[in-house]
Amino acid sequence: MPHSNIDISQIPEVEVRNLSSTFLAAVIRYYDDPEHLKAFENWQRERKGQKNG
Repeated sequence: MPHSNIDISQIPEVEVRNLSSTFLAAVIRYYDDPEHLKAFENWQRERKGQKNG
């Protein structure tokens, strides 16, 4: 797949806000699932352990 350069400064502010709110809603739905939240918490603990170890 060819690499694409996107000049994000050319995206209108209203579109950035629309995309951001859509993305945020998807993230919230994803982490509403206890299994996804548990996996994230496990990942976070492992990551903290690697920094301290």
